[in-house]
Amino acid sequence: MYLIYKLTAGYAENIYVLTITYGVIIGAGVGSVYGPPMTVVAKWFPEKKVSLQVLC
Repeated sequence: MYLIYKLTAGYAENIYVLTITYGVIIGAGVGSVYGPPMTVVAKWFPEKKVSLQVLC
C-alpha cells in the first residue's frame, strides 16, 4: 500500500488530490487488515461477539 501511495503522490497537482489519495490508500489498508479479524472473532465466539470485537 505504501508503494502505491508513493507512486500516486508524485502525480498530485495540489494538496487536495494528495489528501484524497492518502485517505483512499490508508482506508484500503486499514480495511484489509481490520476486517478479517472481526469476521473470525464473530464466528469463533458467537455468544460474546460484541465484547470481543471491542477488544480487537
